[in-house]
Amino acid sequence: MKNILILSLITLFAHAGCSASPAVEKASEATQSQKIETDDPHKKGEHVHHGAHKHQHKHKHAHHTDHNKSNQHMNKHSFESLSKRFESEERKSWQKPDVVIEKLGDIKGKKIADIGAGTGYFSFRMAALGAQVSAIDVDERFQKFIVEKVAKENTTNLVTKLVGFEDPELGEAVFDTLLIVNTYHHFNDKIAYMTHCLKGLKPGGILMNVDFKKMKTPHGPSEDHRIAAEDVKKDLLQVGFSDVQIDQTSLPEQYIITAKK
Repeated sequence: MKNILILSLITLFAHAGCSASPAVEKASEATQSQKIETDDPHKKGEHVHHGAHKHQHKHKHAHHTDHNKSNQHMNKHSFESLSKRFESEERKSWQKPDVVIEKLGDIKGKKIADIGAGTGYFSFRMAALGAQVSAIDVDERFQKFIVEKVAKENTTNLVTKLVGFEDPELGEAVFDTLLIVNTYHHFNDKIAYMTHCLKGLKPGGILMNVDFKKMKTPHGPSEDHRIAAEDVKKDLLQVGFSDVQIDQTSLPEQYIITAKK
């Protein structure tokens, strides 16, 4: 395995123990595609709808480096074992994706970035509810996984975007909602990353961060790789988010943090 991930943008941990996923040196050109023509800056030349189309990559990401120990630990696991873990039926019992998504409110027609998307565990569920979803990750293999599933299920409102470790490349004031699941502890420079996230949200937009409580739980990374909810809140306030709320009770092993731009 070459470069090691950060995120999910992505994910033992991305979306099923850790949302971030290991990075690949550069993107391949695997399937037929067309670029989307759109006024949205996050889509120009990079996002494509995936029924019969290929996702676009920017080769500049190949030189990005990652220094996060959580990512290095996760990279010890094969893509096959990670993808099975992320998509396991058992995950529903502790991740409770329906509970998480319900807290986002009515998402039909909303533009949502799933940062550290991994296998698209949340991306596909949000797309099924009518959201326009961008599945963002640093690992080409997970992006390919999503592309193939999109084609199989003929999903028309879900696109992928391969990014580097330090910037989710959201554009400016593009998204209504940002969802980050099991990924925050993978970010190298959390303040810088959240600054990019704040910029990518529309005024009044919502960021939701779901991650493992700073305690031993049956799932997730070791305790020394976890970030306490209060520390995440401090980061978000420092960056400029407001109305930061912490929910420690809705999920058995995780907290849910919401913040507004």
